[in-house]
Parts: sequence; structure tokens; C-alpha cells
Amino acid sequence: MNQDTTSSNTSLHISLPTVLRRYVEERVVKGGYSNPSDYMRELIRRDQRRQAREELERLLLEGLESGEAEQLTETYFGELRREVEAVIARKRAQTV
Repeated sequence: MNQDTTSSNTSLHISLPTVLRRYVEERVVKGGYSNPSDYMRELIRRDQRRQAREELERLLLEGLESGEAEQLTETYFGELRREVEAVIARKRAQTV
């Protein structure tokens, strides 16, 4: 997950009930954030990391449930390479 700190910032205004605004202000002070925006950015980054972990877990489970494992040998990779090269050759022939 990249944190793009080189791009310009934009604003997003949100409305919070008083109790949530007080909570955010408390977290800013206690958490060492410089302002509520820093706190919100950290929450969003944490959510992004959580989402990425969930997606990775989903993909790993999908892989585990996809059937018997196939041993990856030099022969396997050689055949795979030939198949890929054939696909590339067909694509190149289509663009000529």
C-alpha cells in the first residue's frame, strides 16, 4: 500500500455528532496527532491495510480450495513458457 505524500491534498468535509467530534478531538490530543485530519488519514490507512489483508486471506483460501496441488518442475515451467510465447506470437501477428 503506497502512501502518496507527493500529491496535493483535497478536502472532504464530514458532519459528526457532538459526541463523535469530542472523541476525535480527544484522540488527536492523546494519540499525538497534529490535527483531526491526521487522525482521519491514519484511520483510513488502517482500514486500507485491513482490507488488503482480508483480500489476501480470501485469495489464499481460494487457492487452498482450488484442488490438488501441482508440482512445479522445470518441465512445467518450460511448457508454461512455450504457451506464453505462443500467445505473445499470436498477439503480435494480429497487430501486424
